[in-house]
Amino acid sequence: MSTQDTQEVAAQTPPEDPTSSNKRRLAQLHAQFSQANEKSENEYFRLVQTKQQKQLEADRGWYELKRRVAEKHAKDEQQLAESMHKRKEQVLLDVSDADRRFQDFMRK
Repeated sequence: MSTQDTQEVAAQTPPEDPTSSNKRRLAQLHAQFSQANEKSENEYFRLVQTKQQKQLEADRGWYELKRRVAEKHAKDEQQLAESMHKRKEQVLLDVSDADRRFQDFMRK
């Protein structure tokens, strides 16, 4: 196609209507805005989901800590009870032994 042919085709093509050009530009801007809005919403929901997940992990950690403390407390109480029971038995044996020695002393 020669330069003269191009000029003839351009001369035959009616000039573009400014309204349609503005509508096309508006449609492009609307598409860009929609994409940016969707991307923003996706990022927002991802952040919300991440926050909820971290909160659940923190809650699980807190309940795990409370469970461990309760188990340790129960174990300590059990050990204390066993220790007190052994001490009571030892005291009773000591008293019984002291009573037996006192009785032996009184018989002599």
